[in-house]
Amino acid sequence: MPRAGQRLDKLRGPTIVKDHHPSPTNDKFQQAGDEAEKQMAFYLRRTFGTDPSVHVFHNLRFEREGDAAQIDHLILHRYGAVIVESKSVTSAVRINERDEWARQWNGRWTGMSSPVLLAKRQADFL
Repeated sequence: MPRAGQRLDKLRGPTIVKDHHPSPTNDKFQQAGDEAEKQMAFYLRRTFGTDPSVHVFHNLRFEREGDAAQIDHLILHRYGAVIVESKSVTSAVRINERDEWARQWNGRWTGMSSPVLLAKRQADFL
């Protein structure tokens, strides 16, 4: 992992710095979320796996002063950082005029957290 003040273009070694390793669970919703994160990790590895100027971290947790942020995927590059939030959705998603997200589940619409707002909050935390 890069140390404070270390330039990313000077890092050597694997581009995928922290692989995706979910914790075992029997919760079907957590398993679906873990599978979505695993799929995204696969695509990020395929896209950036051999690029020495891009560093990908999966499943990070940061804590500060009693608060915490969990980040599914963090992509670091010399030009900045990108936070990717994985969501498991197998049906339709809609976003209303107030940017509230909902997904269709068993024929009913139910609210869900906005991955965009969540990633923004994670970035603010960092």
